[in-house]
Amino acid sequence: MLSVLTAWIWHRLIRELTQDSDLALIGWAVCAWLPSWISIYSYTMSETLFLPLFGAALWSTVRAYRDRSSFSYSVSTLFWALASATRVFALPISLMVLVWINRDRTNRAQKLLRASLIFAIVAVPLSIRTHHILGVWHPFGFPQMNQIYMESGKKTIRFEIARDSGGYRWLYEFGSPSLYQEPLAPLSHWVSAREGFVTFSIDGDKGVTDWNLALQAYRPSFQKRLQEWSENYLTFNSAPSWPDNNPDRFWDIAEIVTRWVWFPLAIFVISGNIRFRKRLGVGASAMIAALTTLAWTLTPLLPAVMEGRYRKPIEGLLIVNLLLLLQCRKQGGHRLAGLDFEKVSS
Repeated sequence: MLSVLTAWIWHRLIRELTQDSDLALIGWAVCAWLPSWISIYSYTMSETLFLPLFGAALWSTVRAYRDRSSFSYSVSTLFWALASATRVFALPISLMVLVWINRDRTNRAQKLLRASLIFAIVAVPLSIRTHHILGVWHPFGFPQMNQIYMESGKKTIRFEIARDSGGYRWLYEFGSPSLYQEPLAPLSHWVSAREGFVTFSIDGDKGVTDWNLALQAYRPSFQKRLQEWSENYLTFNSAPSWPDNNPDRFWDIAEIVTRWVWFPLAIFVISGNIRFRKRLGVGASAMIAALTTLAWTLTPLLPAVMEGRYRKPIEGLLIVNLLLLLQCRKQGGHRLAGLDFEKVSS
């Protein structure tokens, strides 16, 4: 059900954005038959919930931009809060788009107040839960472990965490699947230069103290950080997704093969955004173009070891942005002003 709903939601986003039923139908067909999105729905992963929520957040944002009502703005905020609760990746995006669509509008203060209340309703229970489990106040998960793993430059993370004066202890060990793959295969046998273990201990009764100490102990040099970012860009753009990379499954094989499409498509789309920047205008179309460009450019710089599956929501953005560029080309000397076309001098 989620798989079918995801393609329909992104279809509605394209329809709302372009007001073109033909382009929306093309977008639905691409999303519905996208191997990357089909294969992941054989697994219980955060992506299977994030993809429809992310699409719904974008769809509701475009609707809120169109009708300017406080209710639509609140609906958009709710979807962004839920998407952020699923994957913290959506949190900075939500701040960007909610400010974007609220500029130069009526009832701005009222809308921002409602948005803050909605985010609080979602975030406060999650923050209480995180504090109960880890002893830290953080509403959208706790990314410190991923940051330590990323900045350590090691292949495997291993740490012990204790709570209630040592009454409970857990030992965790993890290695990102992308570090055990050859992302450029069969063209190259390159693998990540990461090796060894990063180890540390956490006393949960001290809150974030031990987490911060571990992070400071493994801060990389600038040269090392550049190497880590370079590897992130390569694995983000080229690595097969995990766990949907089973060579015995048709759709997994199709996902592995079609992964080569995304890097050249991203270059093509971003180049098109620059070329058609005037025709995209300053409304919802320009927002999607800017969001696609920033998401593809900045995601590999996040404090986490990149994996191929992190690419999936941006694949959707690239498809939507490509259809916007097709509309720009079709409209010729007209400018996309969010949802309407305005005549401008040629």
